[in-house]
Amino acid sequence: MAAVKAHADAVQLLLERGAAVNARNAFGFAPLHMAAHNDPSARCVSLLVYGGADVDAANRFGRTPLHYAAECGNEAALRALLAAGARRRVNDDEGRAPIDVAKTDAARRLLAPEPLYP
Repeated sequence: MAAVKAHADAVQLLLERGAAVNARNAFGFAPLHMAAHNDPSARCVSLLVYGGADVDAANRFGRTPLHYAAECGNEAALRALLAAGARRRVNDDEGRAPIDVAKTDAARRLLAPEPLYP
C-alpha cells in the first residue's frame, strides 16, 4: 500500500524491516508496478530498485513496471527504471511494448531504441 500511495518514507521503513520487495497481489502486481504508476518523483521506484525489486517483473497481463510508467507518462520513473536496466522491448499479453502504451512524447523519446551507431 505504501508504494500505491507513493509514501517513500513508509517504503523505506518496510524495506529496512525486511518486507518482501517482490511480493505480488492476486493479479501479479509487485510494489514496483504500483510505484512506477503512482510515484511522480520516482523516490519509491528508486528505493524499491535499490532494495532488489525485479525491474522486469511481469504481472498476469504481461506488463512490466516500465509499461505502467510509460502509460501514465511518469518520466522520472522511466528514467529510474531504464537506469536500473529495465528492458525496453518487452511485450505484454496484447503484444504491446512500453513505447506502444506511452502517453507522452517525452516518454516515447525516453523509450525509443538507442541508435546502433553514433
